[in-house]
Amino acid sequence: MAERRLSELQHHVETGGQANNTALNAVLAGDRAAADQAAGLSEVERAQVAERVAQHADALMALAQAATEPRTASALQTAAAEALAIAGRLQAGPPTPAAPPITRPTFTPTETRDATPAPG
Repeated sequence: MAERRLSELQHHVETGGQANNTALNAVLAGDRAAADQAAGLSEVERAQVAERVAQHADALMALAQAATEPRTASALQTAAAEALAIAGRLQAGPPTPAAPPITRPTFTPTETRDATPAPG
């Protein structure tokens, strides 16, 4: 799906100089979803997904350089940076689970001599 959206973006930039925000958002959403799914894959498979996302980043940067409108170029550069960050996280490996919090018994007084006055 991301490849189709990249083609759509390329067509919009080449013909009108502007990026289609819907297609741009779809590319990034697809890359994020692929990264989320890759977390449970083997190292080799994660590397393949990272490579594909990095290719998307390269394509977005190329489109940014071809864009004639500054706002479009900026949006494409930002998207390329985000895709590159996603690829970098994938190459770094899956996140390690956080260590469970260390629990220690806590003293809670239930009875004290001076807690309540004696009736009298």
